[in-house]
Amino acid sequence: MKKKYFKNKFEEKSKLPSSPVPTEKETREGIRLNKFIANAGICARRKADEFIANGTVSVNNKTVTEMGHRVQPGDVVKFNGKEVKSVKFAYILLNKPKDFITTLDDEQERKTVMELIKGATAER
Repeated sequence: MKKKYFKNKFEEKSKLPSSPVPTEKETREGIRLNKFIANAGICARRKADEFIANGTVSVNNKTVTEMGHRVQPGDVVKFNGKEVKSVKFAYILLNKPKDFITTLDDEQERKTVMELIKGATAER
């Protein structure tokens, strides 16, 4: 009985949300516009939906207001008139040392993991 339990747990874990790196299907069919904007670091997907509905996003110099619009690899996406570039992701594996906290900024000026990886990559 335990084997079946673990098998089902594994199957549930395999249904996790997609990663920010485009899959082969997304590359072939394009990526949803709200996901493209969110991956660029402008805002979250739901907020991107609001910007798209308001008409502040254009693709290839055409304002897009419908949800679900797909962006192809060669398309030019603009947000508030400025071109949005897709972000290249960098992953850093780190064993967090004791007395370091995991945050981008700390008001109490404690040591953060960002101090450890400073200069490791030019990506965000």
